[in-house]
Amino acid sequence: RRGYLRVGLALTYSLLEWVEEQWYAGYLVEHLLHGVQPPIPLFVSNWEEKSFIRWVRDQRVDAVLVAGDVNPFVPWLRRARIAVPKEVGVVALDLHVFDGSAAGIDQKSEENGAAAVDQLVARLHRNERGVLPRSKRIHIMGEWRDGLTIRKAPVP
Repeated sequence: RRGYLRVGLALTYSLLEWVEEQWYAGYLVEHLLHGVQPPIPLFVSNWEEKSFIRWVRDQRVDAVLVAGDVNPFVPWLRRARIAVPKEVGVVALDLHVFDGSAAGIDQKSEENGAAAVDQLVARLHRNERGVLPRSKRIHIMGEWRDGLTIRKAPVP
């Protein structure tokens, strides 16, 4: 909807493992559903400006999905004379700053934490102890937050 056609995914291996590859799976599914060949994702142990910029150029991405804060990615792109958001948009998959400076997903960390505490208190009330026989997941939907790191939405 914002005119981006080659959306790339850039994550550290530790975060990829932390989210159990779910963000990567969603990335691939969205591309398949739209019949688009995805750019090769960038998975790294540690972020390096030079390798990130090389990947952006080699894969010709016009938007990047990153985890957490959009820093250092936005400054790196600007130093490489790549205009954000005109040439490359940047979206945080786990946005922590809600001042409109960056676009991304508010993962509702406080609500997730409260739900985890509720589960723990419920187990204590049921006098349950030890490791659960099966893991349980609680899913609280994230919320999109618009920001200056992507193009403005077209006026309807």
